[in-house]
Amino acid sequence: MHFVDLPFDILVCILSELNTAATWQIRGLRNLVRSVKNSKEEDLVDIVAKFGPLCSVGIECTTNNASPDSWVWRASVMHTSLRASLHTLHTLIFCVSLEFISVFLPPPTLVFPNIRTLVIKLFTIPVTAAIGGHPSMNPLVLSAFETHIKPFIARHSRSLCSLDLTSPKRELSKILMRHSLRIDNYTVDIALVLRAIPPIDHLAAISFIVLNTIPANELPHIAKFLGAHAGTLRTLNISFSGTYWSPAEIACTTRLLASIRLPQLEELSIDCGRYSCAPDAVLETAILECIRCHPALKSLSLLGVTQSPAGVDQLLDPVAGCFRQGVHLHRLRLNLEELTPSVLRMFANNLPNLHELELRTLRWRRRTGCIGVHRDRVYGEEYEFAVAVSRHRYPNWRLRHLFLTYGSGITKYCAVAVMTALPALHTLNGLGRTQFLEEAQENITGYQAECLPWDLQRSVT
Repeated sequence: MHFVDLPFDILVCILSELNTAATWQIRGLRNLVRSVKNSKEEDLVDIVAKFGPLCSVGIECTTNNASPDSWVWRASVMHTSLRASLHTLHTLIFCVSLEFISVFLPPPTLVFPNIRTLVIKLFTIPVTAAIGGHPSMNPLVLSAFETHIKPFIARHSRSLCSLDLTSPKRELSKILMRHSLRIDNYTVDIALVLRAIPPIDHLAAISFIVLNTIPANELPHIAKFLGAHAGTLRTLNISFSGTYWSPAEIACTTRLLASIRLPQLEELSIDCGRYSCAPDAVLETAILECIRCHPALKSLSLLGVTQSPAGVDQLLDPVAGCFRQGVHLHRLRLNLEELTPSVLRMFANNLPNLHELELRTLRWRRRTGCIGVHRDRVYGEEYEFAVAVSRHRYPNWRLRHLFLTYGSGITKYCAVAVMTALPALHTLNGLGRTQFLEEAQENITGYQAECLPWDLQRSVT
């Protein structure tokens, strides 16, 4: 007998003894809640009502085949569970298209005085004009934000501290697999959304995605929203969609980055979505200028844009760089065009308090612009890097955790050489020092010993 086939009285008795996490590990119950034909509204309401007060609730509805009316009864189940958590709920997450959001948003009678984080994954179902035509966003669904989401935020403007208005790329990919559509067609224009959001008294963190095709005349709406919350914002996560950028789109993005001035900012993440692309000088300069205006950053992530050697110099230069003192930054994520021992030395010398570093490099080199040559024979650049970096030591660097990737993977003997040069390092790619070296030994066994640094020769002989 399946769990959900038990008599209802017994089912409720069992569920009442489980905490929320354990309850949702029951696959049969999850399927029951998600299944339309097998669900009984009154039974589900009773079951959900048995749950204890919740701290975090997530609602997901990514279908594009049903009408909003078909989800009304499920929304009532969700509202019942929320009613028991009025004073305990801290986080509320919606992964629901704007067509359905009005059904799932709690009614005005439900107010959560202690809610801190609101996540609304913004996307909409595109409208295709004709067979073979290009889909476009239905402008009518944007009224859902003005009509339903704006009042909800206004009711909680005194308690909200964090707002996430990104798009659910993973969920949308499932929809797009059935159609030859770009994810941009499902993404909502963030400028129109931010224009509709009322002031939030204590907003400390915000995340959103900007279409790289955004018209220049809409940029002031984004800058105005950020400026209105400049006194409280400490975390900004901004992503740009699109893998190909025209010069006009890059110019528009640089203007947006140049307008950001947040004096209290401590954490900044910029994701340009251009993985494995060559550096773009204009975009790189704009990002560096944005960073330079926020010298007190504790955490910085620059993703989807590759930093050239010149860009790294501008970022880390002790005199004119973005972090002249380097005492505040504790966490850094970068994509590099190339990693050399001198780049590592710049990190160690100019960012002494860095605690966690994540680097994705396109290539390893023993020095900028060099070609790997060893004993009159040409070897891979990885060999030359491993030999060169093994001659360096950074004993005073406080770095404890390093994430290092090369293209789609990691070159083990280069990583081992880096770990050898950093005796204070605790983990590399999430593995403890001893465990990583033991596992890496199997990967470097068999390489020509004269091409490996001394420490590696000793570990494989």
